[in-house]
Amino acid sequence: PHFRPLAVAFLQGAHNTWVRFCAEFIAGGTIDRSTDVQWQTTYMKTTNDDNEGALGTVRTSLRRAPHMALSHFNSRFMYRKNKTGTYIKNSLDACSQHKLCRKARERDKSSDEGVRQVVQVEYDKEVVQKHREEDIKKYARRDAAVAKLDAVVPRLTLEEVSKLRSAEVDLQIHWHRRFNTAMPAAKNMPSTKAKKVEVLMEAVGRYLRGEATPSGQATYPQRLALSVQEIVLLGEGDS
Repeated sequence: PHFRPLAVAFLQGAHNTWVRFCAEFIAGGTIDRSTDVQWQTTYMKTTNDDNEGALGTVRTSLRRAPHMALSHFNSRFMYRKNKTGTYIKNSLDACSQHKLCRKARERDKSSDEGVRQVVQVEYDKEVVQKHREEDIKKYARRDAAVAKLDAVVPRLTLEEVSKLRSAEVDLQIHWHRRFNTAMPAAKNMPSTKAKKVEVLMEAVGRYLRGEATPSGQATYPQRLALSVQEIVLLGEGDS
């Protein structure tokens, strides 16, 4: 339903940009009045292949040398790209090369790269801690859902089931789903209570006939085999 207004807004924005873009090429416009020197200095490639290729080079280089500093990689890359070795050999005398080496040692002694690595390490630790906290919350919700199902007392007659509220019917269905493979998935469950009762009574029938029964206490994998949707629904049942 929102496609038409979105398409209109997009085309209007594109039209305004196109008019502004074309205005730069008209006679007497910015581009028309540019000098040859300006044309050369403003040259830009039509693709981003160079940057994408450089990123790939970084990835492969760090795979071979995981501890290599980014500044070191940049130096090596620019050394090859600009043919610095040839320039040093042909243009710098012994004194200039000595000064260059001294400057390089001074840069190596600086703590810029060390500071950057410390900042990166601290950030990585924060990310790991955040993920651990999220995992703790996730497993806590899962354990609470499992405990809630372990406490369920199955209702085995239509009279008992009819007295249940919709949320309680859902809980009974979740209990059967742990060991009854014929139960529909949570995403395929009907929305009305009457239809849910029908699904539950079919599960009760299979349970009473011995076609689908828990073999004692549910095993650990079975107890944790709850979908995200089921965990959310079980949590909502408490509110």
